[in-house]
Amino acid sequence: MYAVRSVEYARRTLAVDLTQAYLRTLQLYDSVKNAAANLASTRTNFDRIAAQAEWGRVPLFQLDQAKTSVLSAEESVNRSRTSLKDGLDSLKLTLGLPLEQQIELDTAELALLTAMDVSELGLDSEEAIQIALNCRLDLLNRRDGLADAQRTVAIAEDQLRAQLDVSGRISIPTPDQSEAQRPGYFKAERFTYDAGVDLDLPLDRKDERNTYRRALIDFDRTRRSLVDAEERIRREVAAAYRTVDRAYRSYQIELASRDVARTRVESTQELIKWGRVETRDLLDALDADLRANNAVTAALIEFRVAYVEFLHAIGILHVDDEGVSIDLAREEGNETSEG
Repeated sequence: MYAVRSVEYARRTLAVDLTQAYLRTLQLYDSVKNAAANLASTRTNFDRIAAQAEWGRVPLFQLDQAKTSVLSAEESVNRSRTSLKDGLDSLKLTLGLPLEQQIELDTAELALLTAMDVSELGLDSEEAIQIALNCRLDLLNRRDGLADAQRTVAIAEDQLRAQLDVSGRISIPTPDQSEAQRPGYFKAERFTYDAGVDLDLPLDRKDERNTYRRALIDFDRTRRSLVDAEERIRREVAAAYRTVDRAYRSYQIELASRDVARTRVESTQELIKWGRVETRDLLDALDADLRANNAVTAALIEFRVAYVEFLHAIGILHVDDEGVSIDLAREEGNETSEG
């Protein structure tokens, strides 16, 4: 049972690590997409400003600013693509694949993550800690280890008592040929019986006392280790809970910031047609929109990663051939679905 729990816990930990690595790589892919979209918008606005500069409606230094912005957008695309390649190499190493292996990301996964509901956990920190104390496989192993240590103490204590062995023996001789021809014929007077009693008084129990003392020390050590593990899990769950809560609030803030950035781009593009804002205002708005889009994706990935790590921390993350899911059956301590 210990081995089964340990292997399952390791599988869940590996699943969390792989999920995190894959989502981080998806985030890099989205950064490339956002940088490319920003480059397209920057080039479109440069062409528009160049046309206005040709008619003398825009000063030449603003045209130079727009050109610089295009070059910066191109560099941003190059950096994003390089980061994506580095991320793919890291993902290959995590998956145990050679670097020359070609892999493609399922980019639709990012759209699915975006479409999924992002909400608060719906339970408080203490409830999460209680679930973890009931469901964490590593903690269950430690509790059973304490029970084993307690049984070892009981066995060692029993060895200190007096020992009384009772033995008995009966000998039935082989019948001769004439008697063997008479089924069921026995001569009870020819049977021999022996009986004995061996009493071992607890006068010399030095080895047994040492074994008993070692068992007591091991039991006390195991008990302290269990208490430490419970406290560690409490802190781990509390930290994971706070991380999910912070990630949720950050995502909501980044969504609002992206809406503001998009509105700013639209209004600036409209105002620049009438010469009511300068080129720099539009370029700043486009740059802010790019940062906002990247920040939203980063916040979404951060929330998903934190959520999976939280489920693992409280012990209800189930791993099978279809992927990872929530093992709600174990919230009450039911161990039927550990494998």
